[in-house]
Amino acid sequence: MKVEFFQGTDGKLDSNSIKAGVYRISIYSDVDREKVIPLYIGESYCMIKRGGEHLYNVQKSPSYLGLTEETYADDSLVLSFEVYEVIEECWSNTKERDLVLEKHELDALAKVHPVSQYETNDHVMRNAVEIVSTAIKEKLK
Repeated sequence: MKVEFFQGTDGKLDSNSIKAGVYRISIYSDVDREKVIPLYIGESYCMIKRGGEHLYNVQKSPSYLGLTEETYADDSLVLSFEVYEVIEECWSNTKERDLVLEKHELDALAKVHPVSQYETNDHVMRNAVEIVSTAIKEKLK
């Protein structure tokens, strides 16, 4: 599997990824980028940092995001980390920041409908491997 990690349109790092906001993790075929399966929506005060933690966990165990070992080894697929929304607000404390980020994350979950994640929180579904495998077979293969 190839990884596209917060890549900007110019092929370089998206500088917005170091900011606070909501990010999206998706999978697509390198043959047809239009067929995208959103896997996960998250929020962080530093999206690239949190994305790195996700990438580390997927490398250790692909099922972390609903992938299989076979999917992870498939070089025709791309795992994409991208900025969904930058949130440039000034917060008086971390609790306020976390509440604002969480609200934006829930809004994004309702719009994007990631296949491996509940729409009410940042937890991956128990049967995510089955759901993601089916989605890949139906949409990308």
